[in-house]
Amino acid sequence: YGNSYWWSQVVEAPGSAEIAIPAATVVSVSAGGSPLAGCWVYAYTASGSYAGQVKKTDATGRAWFTLAEGDYKFQVYYDYSYWWSEVVEAPGTAAIEIPVA
Repeated sequence: YGNSYWWSQVVEAPGSAEIAIPAATVVSVSAGGSPLAGCWVYAYTASGSYAGQVKKTDATGRAWFTLAEGDYKFQVYYDYSYWWSEVVEAPGTAAIEIPVA
């Protein structure tokens, strides 16, 4: 789900297992209040380590991540500059607003 692998605990057969898939974390990217489609958004831990996920924004300027619970920040490269979100708790929402000159 969400291009990620989620594992249950080991179970003895016959038996059952439950897998808790985290809710999505949604990152909105906009410039001057208008959504930016087609931007690559990278997920990082709050300490700055790459979290191993990159997503492309859709027509509404949103990228959807399925991340383990924790604190993350997000980066987008746009117009020859790197732009960062604030640190957010996953699952949750983040925004990257790029000012227009």
